[in-house]
Amino acid sequence: MKTTDMYSQVIQKTTGMVRDRAVQRLAQKHGLHVLDVTWEDTRHMNLIAEDAGVKVIYPEDMPELWDANDPG
Repeated sequence: MKTTDMYSQVIQKTTGMVRDRAVQRLAQKHGLHVLDVTWEDTRHMNLIAEDAGVKVIYPEDMPELWDANDPG
């Protein structure tokens, strides 16, 4: 598989997370929400989150949620 194909799959999976009921349930189980934001929103949201004391979760924080090789 080409790197560009893998990248496209990751983008599709990521954008689909907000509509994935299993992802939403898992997030809610941990008191989190999965939101649909644009790239431009991310820096603004990080600043707000830092001011509010909210933990922003990155892939290295919970790698089991970010397995790009998992086709499911």
